[in-house]
Amino acid sequence: MPNTSQYELPLFPLNVVLYPGMQFPIRVFEDRYKLMVKKCLESDQSFGVVLIKSGKEVGGSAVPYDVGTVAKITGVVPEEEGCMTLSVCGERVFRILKIQRITPYMIAKVSVFSPAVDSNEKLLNLSSRVSQHFRTYISLLASLKGVDVPKFELDDDPQRLSYMVASGMVVSEQKKQGLLEASSLEDRLQEEMRLLKTENLSLELFLSQKKNTKAPDGARGRGIGDQRFSPN
Repeated sequence: MPNTSQYELPLFPLNVVLYPGMQFPIRVFEDRYKLMVKKCLESDQSFGVVLIKSGKEVGGSAVPYDVGTVAKITGVVPEEEGCMTLSVCGERVFRILKIQRITPYMIAKVSVFSPAVDSNEKLLNLSSRVSQHFRTYISLLASLKGVDVPKFELDDDPQRLSYMVASGMVVSEQKKQGLLEASSLEDRLQEEMRLLKTENLSLELFLSQKKNTKAPDGARGRGIGDQRFSPN
């Protein structure tokens, strides 16, 4: 069973899912989040990144999903008028128990999970298969883009691998949120296997069709790393 702890955490609702172990840049320009970051830096505190369920990312109030990831600030690049770009690294997954207050920014009582994972033979075999399908996926995306397959290393640890694969897939943020919310490591890997098989079949069909017809100019320039791209 995972260990849990409860405490208050400032929240930063975004239109992106952050996973443990993954690096991510965040540009901060709203006054409320400038204040939040200032307080986090002063107290060496992390904040929570949560995907927006409804509402707007900029201005007004956004309603977040209940599950997010603790983000540790690893770097700050100051900009004009007090704006900044943060470098953050995802740490542990948390669940919102209660929104404590919303002004000027959202603070919630959260339950943070520290999963204790036993990398048994079943998980190792499953993660190995996910790794193979993901490598095929990246290769197919590269072929579609018409570029060389990028060099990358995948972690042997099933937990870290699951987050690397989830982060690297070009699927909707809602699907990425589903992977973050998986009730167990095995469930996350199984869902990644299902998604990768579906995506690979779609990419193979798309590539086969592309060979028989010239892609219009507007279809070029998308591919690896572009979250707007989807072969479906």
